[in-house]
Amino acid sequence: MIGLSDGTGALLNPPADTVIGDRALIVVAEDDSVLATAPQSTSTVDTGAFADAHVEEPRPSHAVLIGWNERAPVVISGSTATRHPARR
Repeated sequence: MIGLSDGTGALLNPPADTVIGDRALIVVAEDDSVLATAPQSTSTVDTGAFADAHVEEPRPSHAVLIGWNERAPVVISGSTATRHPARR
C-alpha cells in the first residue's frame, strides 16, 4: 500500500496511524493476478487529471570511443542496441 484515495485526491505515504475509513487503497503489485481476489474499488478515476503524453522527436546523438581493446565490440553493440531505431 502506497497511499489512500478519497475520490477527490490521493494521499501518498500516509502516517502509520492513518484511519483508512471509506477511502480506497492505492497499491502496487507484482502483477494483476495478485490483486484478482481483492475487492474491486468503487472509486471513479478523473481522467482529466492526466496530462497528454509528451512525445520527443528523435534527434542525433554522438559518442566518442577513445581506446580500443577486446571489449570495444561489446561496448559498441550495447550502445546501438539501446538507441532509438531511427538513430541506428
